[in-house]
Amino acid sequence: MLRVRGFLDSHVGRRRGSGMIWRAVAYIVAATIAALLVATISQERLLSYDSVLAVAAFALVLGAANAALAPLLGRFVTALGCLPFALGALLVNVALFVAATELSAGVRVTAAGVLVGATIATAASGAVFSAIDERPIGG
Repeated sequence: MLRVRGFLDSHVGRRRGSGMIWRAVAYIVAATIAALLVATISQERLLSYDSVLAVAAFALVLGAANAALAPLLGRFVTALGCLPFALGALLVNVALFVAATELSAGVRVTAAGVLVGATIATAASGAVFSAIDERPIGG
């Protein structure tokens, strides 16, 4: 299986700090996908926004926070297994979704939108974490 880490290392080069930049970009893209999916998934308008810039600000806050917190969360719950990691990530994403909504003018999220968005963001962030951050056993 092609790992994103190996691809980025071989095609971008190993510059100091470039790994964190790529991690943040990947999490921001995942947050953007989550926000846009929640905005279009339901006719009940679980998430609404005034402009593309508002979604970009929302995704920047949510993605940057996920990029910073995912490796830390992974270290704390690795010994407990996958389920506690996912539940912990879901709780963190619920809090981050609320915080990102408050910090981003022009984005409104309902309570159901927070739960759906946090679930999608957790799945997307989990995929990013598996591809970029997770270290193989013994590696």
